[in-house]
Amino acid sequence: MNIYEKLQKIKVELLECNLKKSGNNKFSGFKYYELSDFMPHIIRLCDKYKVCTVIRFNKEFAELLAFDSEILGDQTPISVTSPIEKLEIKGTNAIQAIGGTQTYIRRYLYMAMFDITENDVFDATQIKKKPGISPDEKDELRTLIGDKNLENKILKQYKVNYLLELSSEQAKEIRERISKFKENQEAKNA
Repeated sequence: MNIYEKLQKIKVELLECNLKKSGNNKFSGFKYYELSDFMPHIIRLCDKYKVCTVIRFNKEFAELLAFDSEILGDQTPISVTSPIEKLEIKGTNAIQAIGGTQTYIRRYLYMAMFDITENDVFDATQIKKKPGISPDEKDELRTLIGDKNLENKILKQYKVNYLLELSSEQAKEIRERISKFKENQEAKNA
């Protein structure tokens, strides 16, 4: 059996495990899988089918690799990657924030590798909460702000934890304020 067949067998047996979601997002009102909901099953099934998984992290991305344990020597593993964006978790130090980020990334990598699916949480939460800015608008705004300290001051001023929580009106106001500030700076320097 090759690595593709082994992964497919694991996916089928995971379906039969009837996984239960123990995570509960009280703010948005949905349940989600935590690592502990599926990792014991994945570990047992990987052992059964002789598959070894390894996660690699660097500053920009994380990668989950699946190797066929029955093959000795060089092999090309199956790989799933994800970009990394540092989580900002209130009340944590830098190391705890790194750990939190890695836990979230591990969860999503394993879910992708083994086709563990959830309802479309993003769509469901967009309906339940007030409209915020889109991920593209967030990226544009972050580029315009250009400084993490300034971004943190803006978040605090608007009483939000993340740029995505800003309303379209708030984002427009911030863009206007930054543009006006830059115009004033250019006028002073001229």
